[in-house]
Amino acid sequence: MELKKIIKWLGLVIALLGLLFGFLNLQGYFSHPEREQMVQSILRDGKATSNQPAFSDFLKKFPPPPNWSEKDIIGISPSTLIKSGGVVTPTGPLIYVGIGKQTGPITTFYDLVKWSKESTYPWASWIITCAGWLICLIGLIIESFEKKKQ
Repeated sequence: MELKKIIKWLGLVIALLGLLFGFLNLQGYFSHPEREQMVQSILRDGKATSNQPAFSDFLKKFPPPPNWSEKDIIGISPSTLIKSGGVVTPTGPLIYVGIGKQTGPITTFYDLVKWSKESTYPWASWIITCAGWLICLIGLIIESFEKKKQ
């Protein structure tokens, strides 16, 4: 097989892998279930505790106020909520809770849900697909130079 055909086919295969990666990303294969667990804890219990696996990630994304130490934090909860039929509806912003104290607003519940759904590799699909099309383009350029020589 000619080199230009190999290059074009390789580019198409890589581009299709990028599209497959994007589809798997949309299906949630690269999500963070431990972050989703924090959201479910708030909806079920009205709070998420600091011993949950994703809590350190949460602290990095939404740092506590400067006068708070991470050791003082025992969890997060909505500042106001509605409990009805075993379901908790957060109505106020999320706050850090310590023993006998709490912070001001840190973020919203909506931002927590959005953060929990973030992908591990948000740009990978786009980069892989672009690399595939770039390789196809190189194959087409090689082909056009060969036609000019003839």
